[in-house]
Amino acid sequence: MSENDNGDEAGKLMGWSLGSGMKKKQFEDLVKFPCDFSFKIIGVASDDFEDTVIKAIEAHRGAAIQVVSSAIKPSSQKKYTSLTLTLHVTDSQTIYDVYDACEKLPNIKFVL
Repeated sequence: MSENDNGDEAGKLMGWSLGSGMKKKQFEDLVKFPCDFSFKIIGVASDDFEDTVIKAIEAHRGAAIQVVSSAIKPSSQKKYTSLTLTLHVTDSQTIYDVYDACEKLPNIKFVL
């Protein structure tokens, strides 16, 4: 843990609203579980972007995830893809697992 991460357990990919040093317990106090939680995942465009992300999350968790909805939007020059993925989550660990799984994918640039 570096001196500047303030105990942030989610890693470097956390979005601005959650990446400001919040700890897991604090996050659990702010969100009532179970709930539907949306992630915006931005990465290098590919035909299988969504499938790759979902498979990576499921492999990291060791279990299937419940996708509520998803939407893909290519960048204007089609170099990048934005995936809005809404998942049904039962606890904060599921959210952290999504960020951890995405962090390991080399084609992912940001997760918000």
